[in-house]
Amino acid sequence: MLTALLDEIQDPEQLRFMAQPDLVSGCVSLIASVKPSALQYEYGYVCFRILVISLNACVMKHAGCLEETIGHMNSASPAERPSTFWGASSWLVYQKSRGNEQIIPDQLFSEDMLDQLLKLLYHDEKLLLTVSKRTSSLGLSGLMSVLFAHLVATEERYRFKDDHFREIIRPYIRIFWRYLIVTPEVEAEEIAMFDLHSRVSLYARLYDERPVDVEDSINLVQALNDRLESPRPVSPIAVAAMLRFVAPQVVPGCEHLIPTTVKLCIEILDSC
Repeated sequence: MLTALLDEIQDPEQLRFMAQPDLVSGCVSLIASVKPSALQYEYGYVCFRILVISLNACVMKHAGCLEETIGHMNSASPAERPSTFWGASSWLVYQKSRGNEQIIPDQLFSEDMLDQLLKLLYHDEKLLLTVSKRTSSLGLSGLMSVLFAHLVATEERYRFKDDHFREIIRPYIRIFWRYLIVTPEVEAEEIAMFDLHSRVSLYARLYDERPVDVEDSINLVQALNDRLESPRPVSPIAVAAMLRFVAPQVVPGCEHLIPTTVKLCIEILDSC
């Protein structure tokens, strides 16, 4: 059933029906019901993909640009429709961020639902990196922007800053930086993510109390190397941002990857 719903999205007109906050909430509940980890299974990934599409459609609808996006998608070939949708979403996120505007109206998504979604992604952070890297077609800048707005909105909910960091900031930072490393090779998505990064970095800390295992550490360093080796231009600022997260996650067992990381960083600096 979920796969059939995902297939229907190939018809741009279906996005009107996808722009429903209740659909996002329903997907979160379904993901939470799959144990031990939804992203281990195709069912969970399909559900997550529907969640992201629905969330982006909601953002577009409340920004008043969903119909325009549907029109552009109808004018594009079937093969170009997904990239048209993700591109429009990324540019909207960037414009909202640069204008310091709300990405969504207050209470469009409940705090409880966003809390649960953040915890689920944090629990699955290792798989989220793997899935995001493997698919490279799912733009998460909209999701990251909505969750960042949630982070800011919940500051006053906590009496102590350390509690806010532990419950909201740290989980968000962990999933944000992982996605930043494997952001799809789409200009609009990358611009949106690095603009959002300039705001997220104000909340980040240079240390982290949650260790990673060897497999996860290897995946992180390899993902960083792949990004640095990509034909896409990488600025020294972007390199520093990614190193800031990955360096503390390096554990014994991934030493063989470090020389490549150093070599690629030097090459990028020399090319500037």
